[in-house]
Amino acid sequence: MRSIITLKSFQDFMSHKKLYMKMNIKMKHLLQSIIAVVLCACGFSAMAQMSYGGEPKSFKYTVSEAVPVIEIQPTDVAPLLAEDATIQKGERAYRIGVTHDVQYSMENTGRIDILPDGGTLWRLSYKCEGATFSSILFNEFSIPDGAELFFYTPDHEFVIGKFNNKNKMEDGTFFPQEIPGDQFFIEYYEPANAAFHGTLKMSRISQGYRDFFHIYDEANNSTDTDEDESI
Repeated sequence: MRSIITLKSFQDFMSHKKLYMKMNIKMKHLLQSIIAVVLCACGFSAMAQMSYGGEPKSFKYTVSEAVPVIEIQPTDVAPLLAEDATIQKGERAYRIGVTHDVQYSMENTGRIDILPDGGTLWRLSYKCEGATFSSILFNEFSIPDGAELFFYTPDHEFVIGKFNNKNKMEDGTFFPQEIPGDQFFIEYYEPANAAFHGTLKMSRISQGYRDFFHIYDEANNSTDTDEDESI
């Protein structure tokens, strides 16, 4: 099932979830500034999902690069852009992408490696060919103390994390910030002495067809209104 993402739906979702964030991004300083400006300009929460620093274990240890890639069916952007061009200002919220329903978890996909410290490393990659940005919604998120979750692009130029059990929302979900480009990796580390095995279940992936990191420049002449289909 595919749904529509609008600029307003991102704002409403972030506000509804009351997310708090401190980004840990391994990028050029220019891109860091652009992201900060866009997040503020788009009217997101004062802060977003808080992260706690650090570095993915796969960056430190020698592990296999054979990580499963889930390929999401590319979106035919041309009809969407053509339709967008016919919408009069103020008729509906500014559309920036679509979402796809998925049903993946650590139990049915991904690669597992045992690290020298005895901990478990689980990794998975999503690819949405042609997407300008991507993000993932965890409808079940429960991880033990000491566990770490990271997201990064294939070139490691964009890294967010670590996230831990403090990032679990009141309803048991988790929604990280958007990741630029059409592919990203999810990496979860669980220590050998963990009190329980974590649960990560994914229910939706977002696929952008507009440049989210410059979206305010495109949308600043549009008037947001309510829309039936949203994230």
